[in-house]
Amino acid sequence: MRQENMELKEKLLEVQSRSMRENLLFGGILEDPREKEDPDNVETEAVLKKFIKEKLKINEEIKLHIVHRLRPRKDAKPRTIVAKFESRKNRNKVLRAAPAKLKETSFSVFEQFPYEMVERRNVLWPIFKREQRLGNHVRLKEDKLYVNGHRIYPEDV
Repeated sequence: MRQENMELKEKLLEVQSRSMRENLLFGGILEDPREKEDPDNVETEAVLKKFIKEKLKINEEIKLHIVHRLRPRKDAKPRTIVAKFESRKNRNKVLRAAPAKLKETSFSVFEQFPYEMVERRNVLWPIFKREQRLGNHVRLKEDKLYVNGHRIYPEDV
């Protein structure tokens, strides 16, 4: 029964992760006062498209399914924007442009993952950084860490 429960939890996590695959999270983007009176999030989408054009220097039309802000933060910083892209290609273009264009700014762009997966990634991140410093080829794909093509489990390190 426990094994079955664990398998169901993993399946649920996989489904949640798949539903977030076309999403990106955008942090540090100031809120336009008009966003608060906009139940359809048209203003939030306009703010995000302007950010993509001006800050990420991507001039082509990026089509989005849905854009909205998350709940208010405790530290009074601007609420994070969640955007679901129509195409994986455009999502990846934005994600790849972000590190170089946003370096030394207060803006951030991240992939969206379920909370449990974020916790797992946080455990793997120090291992990722260490292996990277050692010159190994490292990849963190969802909640799986690969070093030189071999999967690494936190309990093995």
